[in-house]
Amino acid sequence: MLYTSLAGAFILSEEQLSNSPSRQAGVSEESERQLRLYGCELIQEGGYLLKLPQVVMATGQVLLHRFFSKASLVDYNIKRVAWACCWLATKLEEEPRRPQDLLSVFNRIDERREGTAEAVLDRFSQRYATLKNEIVEVERKILRKLGFILHVDHPHKSVLFYLSQQVLQAEPRLMQEAWNLANDSLRTTLCIRMRSEAIACGLIFMAARRLQIALPEDPPWWALSDVAEADLLTSTDNSSPPEGLGALETWLLGYLPWIRPLSPREHQDLDLLPCQTIESGGHWRSFFH
Repeated sequence: MLYTSLAGAFILSEEQLSNSPSRQAGVSEESERQLRLYGCELIQEGGYLLKLPQVVMATGQVLLHRFFSKASLVDYNIKRVAWACCWLATKLEEEPRRPQDLLSVFNRIDERREGTAEAVLDRFSQRYATLKNEIVEVERKILRKLGFILHVDHPHKSVLFYLSQQVLQAEPRLMQEAWNLANDSLRTTLCIRMRSEAIACGLIFMAARRLQIALPEDPPWWALSDVAEADLLTSTDNSSPPEGLGALETWLLGYLPWIRPLSPREHQDLDLLPCQTIESGGHWRSFFH
């Protein structure tokens, strides 16, 4: 249980979150939230273009949230941190990608959103050398800020365990809904508010309510992981958008219209396959593949 206890160092209280380094530097709560969303969406979109399994994007997003619980958004470029977190996650999850591939994809996304000249990044150019040095430097700063504690325990595994045929014997549609919510929750600070087992229980609870599927309460099924009912409701509240719309990602794409996938034509220019739709969150069987 050593890894779990080490990862618990990144579980923050409401007071700590409201007094984050970014907030101390004068960044408003809304600006911090939007910048975190922006960084997470960069990791998600870049990961799809790099054909990475969902577990890599999930790890990268958790690392980003952890880093900005120790560092200020004023001191670090959110784009470069997102790129570096994705690159670091590929190493942690043993899905390595060449630096030129990662930089070409993220540089293309950046140029497309900024509306600047869209040219393939030449790995022999000065710009490529500059970007690579920046990413390497940011990666080192992430490692120092996190104290080289990089273990990430995702709620996805717990979701699969609780909804398996050996425990709750859940319907496939409930498993898929809970899985989508687990991916959606990565855009929030839930991963640094609660341990993964409590998050998983809250997501299952929310998915069951959405689909109107009854789960056993006598004894309560969430007691399997020693999760209190108060924690269950807290994790449910934090993983849903304030407006109460559908999936969190749908809300994000509507709230931040400048976050969108590249077009099929742009993917062809990159010689990459078209990215999967972000709205579904992916199938639960594809998390590790």
